[in-house]
Amino acid sequence: MLIQLRSFLSAMIFLALATASQADQTAQVSTGLLDGGGVLDGSLSTGGPIVTLPGLPSVPGVDLSVDPDDTGASDEKAKDLDLVPGTIPKIDVLPIFSVSAEMPKVPDTLMSLKVIPHDPMKGSSVQTELANHLAFEARTMGVDEDQAGTSAVMYTDAEGRSMEIFRSGALFYMEEELFSEKASDLLASLRLDRDSAKKHFTAKAEDFLGKVGAAQGGHFLKDVSFAEVKTMRRDSQSDEEVKVVAAAVQYGLEIGGVPAWGPGAKTTVYFDAEGITGFYDATRKFEAAEEVKLVSPAEAVSSYIKGDVPRSILRQHTGVVDNAVIEDVSLVYYMDAGNRDQEIIDPYYLIQGTMYGWNPGPDSADPRRDSKNAEPAPFMWLERAVVPAPEPGSALQLAAGLFALIGLSRARGSRTR
Repeated sequence: MLIQLRSFLSAMIFLALATASQADQTAQVSTGLLDGGGVLDGSLSTGGPIVTLPGLPSVPGVDLSVDPDDTGASDEKAKDLDLVPGTIPKIDVLPIFSVSAEMPKVPDTLMSLKVIPHDPMKGSSVQTELANHLAFEARTMGVDEDQAGTSAVMYTDAEGRSMEIFRSGALFYMEEELFSEKASDLLASLRLDRDSAKKHFTAKAEDFLGKVGAAQGGHFLKDVSFAEVKTMRRDSQSDEEVKVVAAAVQYGLEIGGVPAWGPGAKTTVYFDAEGITGFYDATRKFEAAEEVKLVSPAEAVSSYIKGDVPRSILRQHTGVVDNAVIEDVSLVYYMDAGNRDQEIIDPYYLIQGTMYGWNPGPDSADPRRDSKNAEPAPFMWLERAVVPAPEPGSALQLAAGLFALIGLSRARGSRTR
């Protein structure tokens, strides 16, 4: 028996993010605060000193073939090159970057947002409405604490259902299980085709969000996906029987016309043939913080290209990248996972594209020998869009320099008189 999740898997990833015990395994965003700047030259093609190392561990969160903001971004920590086994060749390459993306039009400034702290012990209005709507009566309670205090509270009821509230304000509700491979077929039960079923579950999800007070301005429908179970027919070794056992309706979020992006920028409602089986709202409550000045998209792309080792260009398999095409650049607000603390929601440039390269041959002394072309692979990067604040003391140093120049000028003037 094979359970095929297809794009439903992207929704399931967020359930892992909703589990505090898995926090250390969650991919984090790279801020991309790399040296360099300037504007792209007219050729829209440039090389950068990038070291591509075959054999490195898989980089979490880089495979964007299904949904580019499943996990947020590439890993935050630079790879320790000393940990690469000596039997794996270290291949230094200078991949050529080309830019086919049209630079977006962005404002000169944008508002950064301050997350409103939430005490999970006090609950929330959505939690109350959700419990009332689902007749959820908590019987047990578990508390997860860290140095900053209570990070999450989980409630369970007599039916095995659970509700977890995080310090970020995120909320995750789940029946005893989200779906079962033994469940009846959704489409057959409803007598609907896939397109009609998507409309059906979207209407159900919107009605649910409205009743529990989770609908908010800026919400937009992002995707409706299904979980399938495939089984081999007993009378045939080749024919498969496909059964749709669950659906996930996912919503994204826009803030002032700018899309939010990342694992904390989604709200998902889960269904099986019996009804709602889960609800995960990762979005935070926030307020305006301050207006920040933005770097231009071209400057952000140039800074990314000139970075020492953009970690998103490290392949997830033993391949070497020699060309990378930047195909899309967009301005987004980054929202971290619901089980992580985030004080400020800042704007970033989301840079996406395709990387091309080759897989080394078995001869470590001559990796090009018997090498093979690698399958093109998508990559992404988040480059900070906010103009960096001046270094502490830089204004004082500038003022001191100006006073010194004024003093020198006056001294020279007095000598000439």
